[in-house]
This record gives sequence, C-alpha cells and structure tokens, in this order.
Amino acid sequence: MNSRKAVLSDLERIVNFVLETMVEDPAWPYRFKYRTEFPDDHRKYTEMIWRNFLDDDYKDWIVRIMEEVDNGKHTILAVSVWNISYKNKRKDGIEYTTKNPYDDMTKNGGATRKDADPGRIEAFRESGALCNKHFEKNYGDRRITLQILGTHPGHLRRGYATDLCNWGMNVAHEEGLVCTVQATYLGRRLYKKLGFTDLDECLIQVPGEQEMIECWAMVWIPKP
Repeated sequence: MNSRKAVLSDLERIVNFVLETMVEDPAWPYRFKYRTEFPDDHRKYTEMIWRNFLDDDYKDWIVRIMEEVDNGKHTILAVSVWNISYKNKRKDGIEYTTKNPYDDMTKNGGATRKDADPGRIEAFRESGALCNKHFEKNYGDRRITLQILGTHPGHLRRGYATDLCNWGMNVAHEEGLVCTVQATYLGRRLYKKLGFTDLDECLIQVPGEQEMIECWAMVWIPKP
C-alpha cells in the first residue's frame, strides 16, 4: 500500500472512485437526490470540483490517497482532501485571499446542476458555515481541516482511512495546530476512535422538511 499526494493525472481514477464511494455517506445522496436521473451532470460537476482540488491554483487544498499498485495497475483504496490554508495565511498574512474551488464550480454552471437539490445544497453549506464558525471562534487559523474522507466499499476496515487521518494529525502535531472536521455519523465513529471530540452538532436540514442529516463539528488536539 502506498500513501501519497494526488496529482492531476489521477483525476479520472479519483472521479470514478468518488462516484462509487461517496454515495455511502448520508450527506451525498441527500444533496444529489437526482444523480441517477442526470448522471452526466453528476459526473461533470464531480469532475470539476476534483479538478479544482488537484489544480495548483487552488493552493489551500491538498488531496491525499491510499493506493495499491499491482503489476503497474494503480487502484485507489481511500481518498482525503485537506484544507491547508493555515500555511498560506502564515506566509501572506491578512492580505491573503482564498481561491475557493466550490465558488468557482458554482460560477461555472454548478448553480444550475440538475443532479442536485438546490435547497439541500444550501442547507449543507449553512451547516458547514456553522461548523467553521465554531472552528474560527476556538482556533482561528491554527488548524488543518479534513474536508473529505472516503474509503472504497470493497476495502473497508483495513485502516486506510485511519492512515489518511494520521497524515493530517501528524501535520497538526508538527505545526502546532489542531485538526478539525465536519462529520456525519458515518465518519464520527472513526474520528472518536482517533481521539476527536465534539464541539457542537450542526444539522443539515432544509426549513420545512422533516428529513435531516446529523453532523458534528469535531476537533483533535495534539497532546504536548
């Protein structure tokens, strides 16, 4: 097994992985409820956001993968996306402005994508903003944030997600940071085992709808 930083040439394999894997997380089918009706849009905008994550122009994000290489064939087992904006803010100070991959996707057609429920996309954004509010209040820019984590359904419970989490936790320890994450119940079990604690619950719910997704703002604080 190999853990490494992903590059742009990994894009197609990552997109295939994401489309097969992230549906297991409750927040994915909740937001993209029309994905089976509009598979072209679903793939198009999934590819667009991951291309942004991998593009050097979006320097606040880094993609890390676990892969298996057998006779020259590369198989992605798990994927993570980390927000490392603390590094650029340290370097450039208050003048630094983040180039946001989500905003750019929205401006390039994502606002009218047919696979997504607009109200639920907004509810997800608001939940993330509430989590970030807790992170900002308690830790400011002294944090590295786990944005996305997924393990392929065929390779669960083999420690791959833990290995990817450990990368960010090690960065936090070495750089004097904390590690933060917005977690659904699926990931929360793992994060609890790794020593993360809850800051608050941040529900994803459209006003007037009964269906909701439970989320928690969580933090891991390195021991001295």
